[in-house]
Amino acid sequence: MLTYVDFFCGAGGSSSGAAAVPGVRPVLAANHWDKAIASHSKNFPGADHFLGDLHDADVARFPAADLFWASRSARSGPTPGASDVTSTPSPTCSATPSPTRPPTGPGP
Repeated sequence: MLTYVDFFCGAGGSSSGAAAVPGVRPVLAANHWDKAIASHSKNFPGADHFLGDLHDADVARFPAADLFWASRSARSGPTPGASDVTSTPSPTCSATPSPTRPPTGPGP
């Protein structure tokens, strides 16, 4: 079993992705927004939750984990519910099959 910690967890999208991997279990999620923690707590009742500003938290006191994820902090963008929300495009990745290697997957 691999343990997973999620900083700036929001409602739990990243935790859901991690938990979908067999053998991964979220053990701690942290966020400064009470509504995010309330939602994440309902989605992951077995995980511990920290409500507060991670920039000021003594994270050395948090449990160690095998996997760690930190999403973008709200401090680096608009706050939830802000009326002047703007969007910055995220980098995207597109994959094309290699012309020298046959495709993998189910055959005909």
